[in-house]
Amino acid sequence: MEEREYFRELCMGVLGADKNIRFVGVKVDSGKLQVGEYKKDIKSPLLKASQLKENVVDSR
Repeated sequence: MEEREYFRELCMGVLGADKNIRFVGVKVDSGKLQVGEYKKDIKSPLLKASQLKENVVDSR
């Protein structure tokens, strides 16, 4: 299994573990978001894509 696919499946597992989780992401050492998944049944994300990217970088 490719690393990216492994991370995607991991994200989906975390999303399924708790109904309150809306987004799960995995980032690499540089801070770049490698994989990110939103829960499929949410109407809209709380953050826009640009805000999400900024927050992922800030979380290092």
